[in-house]
Amino acid sequence: MDFNALKETLQSPYVIDKAPQKKHYVAYIDILGYKKFFDAHPDKVEILLDAMSNGYQNIVHGINIMNSFFFVDKKIELRCFSDNLVVFCEVPDKSGFKQTLMLLVEAVKQIQRILLFDYGLFVRGAIVKGQFAANEMFVFGRALIDAVKSEENDAVNPRIIVSQPVVNDMQADWLYDDPATQSVYNDFVKVFSLFESSSNYELANKCYTAYRLFDDIVSEIPFVVPVEDIKRLDKTRNYFNDMMHIIKNNRNNTSILEQVYKKLLGEKTDMLDIFNSVAQRRNYQIVDYINTMAASSFYKDQDDWFIVDYLNMPDFTHIFKPEVLKLLLGSFFKAFSDFPEIVEEATGILDAAKLNDVRSNILSLHRKAVLHTLKNDAENYKQYTLGNIENYDERVIKKHLWSMQYHNWHCKRFGFDDMKIDCTLSIGKNSFLFIENIIDTNETP
Repeated sequence: MDFNALKETLQSPYVIDKAPQKKHYVAYIDILGYKKFFDAHPDKVEILLDAMSNGYQNIVHGINIMNSFFFVDKKIELRCFSDNLVVFCEVPDKSGFKQTLMLLVEAVKQIQRILLFDYGLFVRGAIVKGQFAANEMFVFGRALIDAVKSEENDAVNPRIIVSQPVVNDMQADWLYDDPATQSVYNDFVKVFSLFESSSNYELANKCYTAYRLFDDIVSEIPFVVPVEDIKRLDKTRNYFNDMMHIIKNNRNNTSILEQVYKKLLGEKTDMLDIFNSVAQRRNYQIVDYINTMAASSFYKDQDDWFIVDYLNMPDFTHIFKPEVLKLLLGSFFKAFSDFPEIVEEATGILDAAKLNDVRSNILSLHRKAVLHTLKNDAENYKQYTLGNIENYDERVIKKHLWSMQYHNWHCKRFGFDDMKIDCTLSIGKNSFLFIENIIDTNETP
C-alpha cells in the first residue's frame, strides 16, 4: 500500500466545481418499454445493457462531431440515468443561439433514430428553455422539472415535444454574426500593415505569408464555394506562387525584390475582395443551413404540439462541399447496423436522387421497427380479449398506432407509398382503436 498516496488523498478533499444556474435548452428523454423488458426478459438484461452502452457511446460520438465541426460556443452535453437521458446546452448570445439550438435538436433526432433502429426502443420526451445547472455529478433546475412534467403529462405518445419558448427561438428573425471569420479577416489585414522591416526580402515574404493565411482560411471553409470565386482563387494562388519563386531566387537583389513586393502588395485589394466574397457567402450558407435544419426539425402533429421530426433528412447538397457532406452523413449513419453503404460509395455531389436513397432506407428501418411492435401488440391484445392474459395496458398499442400514423405521413410526404403500413382497426374495451389485421405490403402472401 502506498501510504504517502493515501495520506495525500485523505488530506485533499474531493472538490466538485459548483455549477451555477444559467439559462439552458434542456431535452429530457424517457426510454419506453425499458422497465417491462426487465420483467419479461430477465435472461436478456445483460444484452440490453451492452446495447444501451453502445447506443450511448454512438450518441456521444455524434454530439462530439457536431460540437467540433460547427464550432459552437456552448457545448451540447449528455447525462444518462437508467432509462432517462438529459441533453442540454447553455443558451448562447444572439450571435449563435439558433445555430446551437439546431445542433441540440439534431442530437435529439439522432438519439431517437439510434435507439429505435438499432435497439427497437421508442422514446418520449420534451425540450424546454429555463434555468438549469449541471456538473459531472448532478443535473438540477427548474428547466429539468418542467421537461419531466411535460414528458409525463403532455407528450403521451412516442414523441419528443417542443415547448413554445424553444419554438419561438427557432422561428426568430435574426442576423447571423460570424465572429470567427471577422477575427481572421482582421488578422489578415494586420499582416499587411506590419511592413516595418528595412529588408525587402522580409517585406515580400510577409506579403506571401499573408496570402498563405488567406488561402488556408478559404480552403478550410466547409461550404460550397462559387465557381467564379474558385477561378479567382486559382489565379491568385498561381500568381503568388510565381512571385514567391522570384523572391527565393533573388533575395539579395534589392531592385527585383522591391518590384515583387509592390506587385504582391498590389494584389492585396483583390485578395480582400475574394475573402469578403467567401466570408459573406459563408454567412449566407450558415443561415441557409440553420433555416433548412429548422424547417426539417419540427412539425405540428394532430394534437397541435410541435414535435421533433426524427425521420426527416433535410437536403444540404447545395450548402456543403461534397466531401464534407459525405463525411457528416457517413459519421451520422455508421452506427445503424442495417444501413447500407450509400454514403461511403457515393461519388461526386450527393444529389437529390442519392438523398432519396437515404430517406428510403430511413423509412425502411422505421417501418421494420413499427411493424414489429404493432404485430406484437396485436397478438397481446388478441390474447387479452380471449382471457389468456390477465393484465394488458391498452394504451401501449395506441402509442404504436401513433407511430404508424407518423410513419405513413412521411411516406406520403416523400412519395414512398409502397412503404406505408396498412391495418384494419377495431374498438378496444376502453374505446381505443386497436389493430385487428396488419397488411404488410412488403411481405409475400
